[in-house]
Amino acid sequence: MRIKGAREHKKFKEGKQLTKKEAILAACFECNGGEHVPCQPIRPRRFYVTEF
Repeated sequence: MRIKGAREHKKFKEGKQLTKKEAILAACFECNGGEHVPCQPIRPRRFYVTEF
């Protein structure tokens, strides 16, 4: 099985522009030391607001 995010991570290291989805895969690849595990879905900012 191919490790997801490797191609996107290489593009990031080369300084190319990434889409949001590619950036998430590259970040997961970096964070996991080159191994991909499923990421938590990115939620809209309003779900993180705890103060009203």
